[in-house]
Amino acid sequence: MFRRFNISQPQLQGQVILAKVLRSTRQQVLVDPGYYGLNWVSKQELAAATPYSASGQPIQRSSPELLPGDYVKLRLAACATPYGDTQLEPVGIPGDVRAKLVWDELETRMRSGKMVTGRILNVTTKGYAVGVAGYVALLESNHALPETAAQIGTLQPFYVASMDKPRKLIKLSGVRREVADMEEMYRQSM
Repeated sequence: MFRRFNISQPQLQGQVILAKVLRSTRQQVLVDPGYYGLNWVSKQELAAATPYSASGQPIQRSSPELLPGDYVKLRLAACATPYGDTQLEPVGIPGDVRAKLVWDELETRMRSGKMVTGRILNVTTKGYAVGVAGYVALLESNHALPETAAQIGTLQPFYVASMDKPRKLIKLSGVRREVADMEEMYRQSM
């Protein structure tokens, strides 16, 4: 039964629903949650949203753009605002899934020799603690460039030197891995 006012459906608060995309502008997406009222949602909040069909099946396409007629998963934050409409918020990626995605991306960058960005948080007994994409990594003193170590709290580039998944240990370097390996071989030969 269709209800004109959402306040009579408090059990829906916090539930994830499929809302139909009606229109998209440069900054917002107009959606119909299927209840009284339409909602504008920031496009930035939906940047990682997966488009769905009316039956709830994910739509695979090369462009992540949400098109009119697509459906998107949103959470009903409030069934009835003071204006009588619903308040919707994007459904985030679960923490464990996000952590796995970030770990995989860091491993890919380590293998390819691409840099990651992070901030030196503080000095440790072995070097520096560096915040990288939600992980705290180790930048050993012998792999830190003097100009890098002097910039505590500043976002700066690093190379991923090694990763230990069971221990969740990430070691960074301020210099390319090849240079660090050559320095290590030189030290061992002495």
